[in-house]
Amino acid sequence: MTSLLIDFPEDVMLKICTSWISMKSLCRLDSAICMKDKRSHFLTMIASNRATFSNTSPTTSAKESTANVINNKSFQWLTNRQLSIEHFNLCKEMDGITLEKHVPFATKIFRKLRSVSISAGPKLSESSLLVLTKQCQNLDSLSLNGFKKINELRVGQIVELSPQLKTLSLVGCWTVNDEDIQKVAQKCQKLESIDLSACFEITDEALVSIARHCSQLRTLVLQHCDKVTDKGICEIAKHCRMLRSINLSTCLGITDEGISSLALHSPQLQNADFSYLKEITDTSLTHLTTHCKLLQNLQLEGCTSLTNAAVEKISLKCANLTILNVKYCGKVTNEVLEEFKIAHQKAVLYTTAL
Repeated sequence: MTSLLIDFPEDVMLKICTSWISMKSLCRLDSAICMKDKRSHFLTMIASNRATFSNTSPTTSAKESTANVINNKSFQWLTNRQLSIEHFNLCKEMDGITLEKHVPFATKIFRKLRSVSISAGPKLSESSLLVLTKQCQNLDSLSLNGFKKINELRVGQIVELSPQLKTLSLVGCWTVNDEDIQKVAQKCQKLESIDLSACFEITDEALVSIARHCSQLRTLVLQHCDKVTDKGICEIAKHCRMLRSINLSTCLGITDEGISSLALHSPQLQNADFSYLKEITDTSLTHLTTHCKLLQNLQLEGCTSLTNAAVEKISLKCANLTILNVKYCGKVTNEVLEEFKIAHQKAVLYTTAL
């Protein structure tokens, strides 16, 4: 098998190396076939392509380098080969990654990193996280989901070195507070997307800072941020005019005032999730359908104050709508939903029952 691989054309060889074999097999392949006259070429092929390593098989894309590392052995393989990695993903199922063991080489493989995604795992140490983030000075995307005890100091250190950050996800980082997000907003004014779902300490003060510093914001996710009110949403609406997607699901302090302000100031809005905002009424939907003509995905599950009039407005004015969710909207009748289905035959409609 080894000789056959060496004799394959380059495109076939690359396909085998980056699509059909597991991480473990790739390590063996390197040792087996990369003789002195072949090794450099082999590494060049791998390093110049996007190789996503997982428990099963890698996938590829032609232009970028990435690594989804699952354990220390896999990570050691990367450090030994001196690959230039741009995208780095550590899942929480990893087997005891200890990045500090690889500090001498970390600067070489991390210095070009543009995207880092780390889900909190029980075996990932705080020192490992700090080792990684200190090396990443070119990040434009950072995901630190599930770090329930992440502190202000760590967030501050990251943003100090990443003023060009465009995407930030801190889902489930319970201790992240207004002061943390204020520092992020002040240092990362190019932010286009921020996900603060289940950051329970976030209030309107954080949103005011985002609104005033991050005018290029396109995506805002605040699911389960129940301390957020109309005040913060109105500030976002007034200053972030490029907003295309917003998720306020279960933000129970939001009323017609906040949604109406969003509608008035966000003409490019395409995706909106207002699920379980029980205080919003048909008034919100009147403003939304009047000003947001580009709406494609509208989630209204559990909005119990909405009536048939809201669905009729949506049906009449939202020509681009492809998804509508009105589950558990008890005041909306089957007759109106049937009319919506006739008017929007290509749209996906989610309801409790028809």
